[in-house]
Amino acid sequence: MITGGTVADEFEAEELDPDFVGLLERMTEPLVRQEFMLKTMLAEGEFLRDDIVGSIYDSAKDPKGDLARSYEVQLLDQGDDSISVGVFSDLVYAEIQDIGGDIEPKKKYLAIPFKGSKSIIGVRWPRDFGKDELQFVKSSKKMGTAYLFQGNRLMFILKDKVKMPGLRYLDKARTLWESNLDKNLASAVGLSFSDAGFK
Repeated sequence: MITGGTVADEFEAEELDPDFVGLLERMTEPLVRQEFMLKTMLAEGEFLRDDIVGSIYDSAKDPKGDLARSYEVQLLDQGDDSISVGVFSDLVYAEIQDIGGDIEPKKKYLAIPFKGSKSIIGVRWPRDFGKDELQFVKSSKKMGTAYLFQGNRLMFILKDKVKMPGLRYLDKARTLWESNLDKNLASAVGLSFSDAGFK
């Protein structure tokens, strides 16, 4: 550690903690330095993932957990002096749930289970019913809308397009992560030091 006044020749050197000296020497080794940076960045990525998961649960009206569980920390690139880490979801609807937009069917209609029949429908979709189990009725009042009935019970609402509002959970997560960046980085570095054998 270097301490002293304002003039260069007035500085005096104090003996460093032996453990800290050893750590500094080890940190200059390229492989150790890369491992230290990697652990620190992966830990920081986990902090961001936690913020994304929390923002999803805070933003969604009825979160199921699939979207939150889909986000994982990934190592993107590792060079001699740089490491890139990201947090990603492999779900096809992750982006549209975040930013919003129109969802259009691959065929003619999107099937939306009628909330009053969910206990009967369970996890089934129209294709899971027998050929004549569901009766198709086109709406005379709402454009692009039709219905599937089972007898007198409405089972599915059919839409030719559904507009989904964006939850903007990634914006919320980023704001939260940035507000805690210094604290999280200190924790991540601390974990890396701990893993290296220094308490």
